[in-house]
Amino acid sequence: LRDVKTTLRMERFAVRTPAMAHKTLWMMMIGYNLIRCLMQQAAISTNHPLGELSFKGILDHATASLGTLLSYRGKPRQLDRCRESIIEICATKTLTIRPLRLEPRAVKQRPKSYQYLTKRRHEFEETPHRGRPTTAA
Repeated sequence: LRDVKTTLRMERFAVRTPAMAHKTLWMMMIGYNLIRCLMQQAAISTNHPLGELSFKGILDHATASLGTLLSYRGKPRQLDRCRESIIEICATKTLTIRPLRLEPRAVKQRPKSYQYLTKRRHEFEETPHRGRPTTAA
């Protein structure tokens, strides 16, 4: 579940009320189910095992194909051909099994503009930042 939350960028919700948090969670679940449905269709069309398809690869391709699908609105035959080609391409998004690879979880960005506490509290000195007055002793 942690991997799916990270892949769908749903670690944090930018909402203020519990009702909106529930709506956002439901939308994320619908999006997840749509991608899994696309994976299932790709697996069935090419006889690949479902476990060999890459969730992230298919998610990226589906997101990139959105503009193409929207351009065929109102053209059912072209839309069906485009959808079939998307499913064929999704079937090529397989996992590469690398048995000795380590994939540690690491954060690239700090969530807030505070420093990390890298020393003991009594040894730590806060770095002055722009726009923030320094206290003179």
